[in-house]
Amino acid sequence: MNLNFFKYHGAGNDFILIDNRGKARHFSNREIQKLCSRHFGIGSDGLILIQDHPFHDFKMIFYNPDASQSFCGNGSRCAVQFAFDQKIISNNFTTFESTNGIYRAEILSSGEIDIQLQTCDNYEVSKQFIYLNTGSPHVIIETNNAHEIPIVSEAHKIRYNKPFEAEGVNVNFVETINHKTILMRTYERGVENETLSCGTGVTAAALSRSLISNQKGSHTINVETKGGKFTVRYFFDGKSFTKIHLIGPAEWVYCGTVSI
Repeated sequence: MNLNFFKYHGAGNDFILIDNRGKARHFSNREIQKLCSRHFGIGSDGLILIQDHPFHDFKMIFYNPDASQSFCGNGSRCAVQFAFDQKIISNNFTTFESTNGIYRAEILSSGEIDIQLQTCDNYEVSKQFIYLNTGSPHVIIETNNAHEIPIVSEAHKIRYNKPFEAEGVNVNFVETINHKTILMRTYERGVENETLSCGTGVTAAALSRSLISNQKGSHTINVETKGGKFTVRYFFDGKSFTKIHLIGPAEWVYCGTVSI
């Protein structure tokens, strides 16, 4: 069977997008893994299916390369750009369903995608790291040399050990540039490797600034990754993070046909 697909990336975090409206074709784990394989398939950090939704503009189903499912911040922003390009949405504002609920997003005049994430009150601060769940679970490790860290081997010490070995966790190494800018690298579960950027990881790293400084109120943090730059805006009342906005690029790469 021949399948039409599109490739998009959000700051180097790349995804296969398939218009699955009207068909709702089921993909087996083997097919998902093959499509995402960089040696035997198209190659990507995830597979996104765009499907019909009875009340909102569309439904987004996201699969990691190992066929597991999770919420994906960059994938969601790419889905919004795809929906606009394919005229699924006709203006710059959209609401859609993702893995863990309904999301709102806007295509800004700059061309960047601004997605509002859900409230975050699931976090923990320890001597070893900061844990936050921003739609996906993330561990934040502070470092002074993010570029030099052997990220896979260091991330494995956390991802494959208690308490995270069963469900997995994303591991982020964060270096502070100044009070408004951080540099970070991310190891993603499901990909089981470093990715050039991670939307929920960028968000978790930005929110962790308030947990470190214990500063309440509205904040804007600039985040630099290997694949590009992001802006995260949020409000922290001392207990919960609200009004969380992840802002960054989402771009079409190419389209094609693959036989599966």
